[in-house]
Amino acid sequence: PGTDALCVFTCLWAQVMILQVVKLSITASKVASSYLWPALMASACLLGVALPGRGWVTVYLNVVSVLALWFTGSQSNHVFLDIVVCLAVLLTFSRDRGRWEAQVTYAIRSFLVALYLVTALHKMNTDWDEPSQSCCTLMLGGVLALPPLRSLLPALPGVARAPALATLAEL
Repeated sequence: PGTDALCVFTCLWAQVMILQVVKLSITASKVASSYLWPALMASACLLGVALPGRGWVTVYLNVVSVLALWFTGSQSNHVFLDIVVCLAVLLTFSRDRGRWEAQVTYAIRSFLVALYLVTALHKMNTDWDEPSQSCCTLMLGGVLALPPLRSLLPALPGVARAPALATLAEL
């Protein structure tokens, strides 16, 4: 099959979901019986990168992603966003690839419009600019607390400016 928007999406989504594989692998290293999810996610991600133009690969990647996120993900808005994107891909499925692409494009575009409207409304909340309350400060702290980045945490004085930097980046 040729390269179309679904092919590009599948390849990029597989790369995004590789972050879930890393997170699940870190968690699995603490519990020996929990290697199932990282292995399933890794297989789906590898297929998504290797064969992104195959419809069954797109379906497999999104089914595994929804299940892994549902059963292992945190209750954060980022996990919710990932689940909604996966469900949009799965619920708009059509054997006619052109139709599937049009339907999923419309569904994800509609979701993103709603998401950005809610995000803009949320940024009007006075807690957004307060580093001790802002979710972006918590997320940045969580990322920087990961073992490979932990040594950077004390060296970054700008953590308190995370809300302003996040707003600037989103504009």
